[in-house]
Amino acid sequence: MASALCSAQHLPIELVRRISDHLVGIKKWETDAPLPKWMNAEYARPSRDREMDFIGLRTLPSLATTSHFFLEPALDALWYTLPNYGILVYLLPRDAWTVDSVADEPPDIPEEERINPPVRCVSMTRRLTEEEFKRIQYYTPRVKRIQERCPLFPRRLRAYFMRYDHSILGALAHWCSPESPLFPNLRVLDASPASEDLCPAYYRRFHFLFGPQLQRICTDYTTFTDPRWKIVPTHEYQHMLMQLLESAPHLLHLILYADAPPYTPTIVSAVSTAIRTFKNLVTARTGSLPIAEEALRHLAQLPHLEVVDVRLPDTMAEGDVAQCFHPTRYDDFFPSLREVWLAHRSDLAPISRVVRSVQSSQLEVIRAHLLDRKAPIPFNGVLSFLSVVLDRSNSANIKGLSVEASIKHTDPEARSTFTEDHLGPLFALRGLTHLSLRLRCSFELDDAILARVARAWPHIEVLELGPGVQWDTQVTLAALVPFAQHCPHLHTLGIPLNAELAGLPAEVREAHREGEGSVQRALKRLKVGHARMSDGLEREVAEFLVGLFPRLSDVENDTIPAAVTAVAVVLGATEEEVREEGRLSDRWLHVNNWFIPHMREWEKTLDEADALGMKREGPRRLP
Repeated sequence: MASALCSAQHLPIELVRRISDHLVGIKKWETDAPLPKWMNAEYARPSRDREMDFIGLRTLPSLATTSHFFLEPALDALWYTLPNYGILVYLLPRDAWTVDSVADEPPDIPEEERINPPVRCVSMTRRLTEEEFKRIQYYTPRVKRIQERCPLFPRRLRAYFMRYDHSILGALAHWCSPESPLFPNLRVLDASPASEDLCPAYYRRFHFLFGPQLQRICTDYTTFTDPRWKIVPTHEYQHMLMQLLESAPHLLHLILYADAPPYTPTIVSAVSTAIRTFKNLVTARTGSLPIAEEALRHLAQLPHLEVVDVRLPDTMAEGDVAQCFHPTRYDDFFPSLREVWLAHRSDLAPISRVVRSVQSSQLEVIRAHLLDRKAPIPFNGVLSFLSVVLDRSNSANIKGLSVEASIKHTDPEARSTFTEDHLGPLFALRGLTHLSLRLRCSFELDDAILARVARAWPHIEVLELGPGVQWDTQVTLAALVPFAQHCPHLHTLGIPLNAELAGLPAEVREAHREGEGSVQRALKRLKVGHARMSDGLEREVAEFLVGLFPRLSDVENDTIPAAVTAVAVVLGATEEEVREEGRLSDRWLHVNNWFIPHMREWEKTLDEADALGMKREGPRRLP
């Protein structure tokens, strides 16, 4: 043992660091946890991934104590990424903090039968001494990332199951200053408040996490902004953004999901002002919060901006975009853009104009989303947008295209059905990996058309054609076979579907009953809309689906459950139609929640790509 240790100490230190880095991401399934007794077995989905062995995290502390040679590389790897700043409390004496448990499941369920561990809330009980803070300072310079949803860690340490009170940051902030930040080398900060009542105090002290090396910030409190009782920390959030500019003027990635309808004018103004102050942005994401025209123009002029995800002002029309981008001294708008995600309340024309103004030859992803479902647009508006995309000089490089909108059906002269004639021109986008046409209209498709689709895009990963509002279709289960044969990377598929087996050719049914023929193991998610399926066919349909896609885990449908009869009545359905819709919903519930989980092929080993991807590709590579 001593000889082996001596030999290991002759390894290059950079190699030891790489080994330590990759150890963090190693984990495996430990056991198949049994189904809790209290759950209804008829509707419960088997869960086999609750117990996981984080081998790497267990190994690194042992490696650190082996010798001084391994100490620093192992500590650097352990502390490189934290699931939350609050984890620092475990460096303190036990009397300095306390833990309270809050159960999120019925209280009468025995502890050993709970699916989820109780939510633990950690808070400080006293102020820190100087000696205690110095102990923390020994580790915090090693921290480069704080990521609450990072899969490197057991979920009991992640934000949902472990909540850290703002008193922790308050105790730490007492010893910090802009000249001496808590995390001087922090580069990635992905953290959000755990509940709505904590938002003001959270953002009041959030800037104490900032440091001069910060390159990416992501924070989201839209989850807790229900218009009935939302608490908007207006002044605290505004102050936080001002501190961000002072602490990290060279920020590269700005991801702020702030507020929800009705939007607070102060927040809208503060976010738009923050956008205009950063000159080196590579990523700008503000989601569904409208930004000002001045902020949009600033983004258009940034030389290194690669990803933009913003909502245009609700009042912005196509002419306003033309005026905003009117060539003066600068007319090379969005010169480096790779992804453009644009939303508007109810008008696709201004989005089309922005896409037309993008000068970058590297544009690969285009997404347009109209948020107001009650404000449908003419079908020709969608066709015009698709023409703008196809007319781009670099259209052959486009990998992702997504459009979501409601379509007008009131004009009898204008046909609002998406047909093969509309789909055919998109075949020119040979490099597509993501196509999502979530148009609330009918799709006139059949098995032959979808077979051509599967052959046209062999690299497709996500394909959605509808299927939400469509009840009747000529597409049968046989249409799934070409996707299993020609699309090995497809993991999400959404098409209008008729799941009746009566008209299905016998050779198609039999070829996949025992897993023979073509199987495709990438597909995990299948969206079938209002797919028809007769009573008693649940098992056969599930067998057919799993025969083609052995690792299928979610079959989503848009049928209306029997309990939601009011919705169906509003839509004009008869009493019998309501009952049949409820029965159809129950059938798909059985397929998805019972038959498929018991038939599908479970992965034998854990895919570590997610963990390693969130870690880093090299020992000092930035995200």
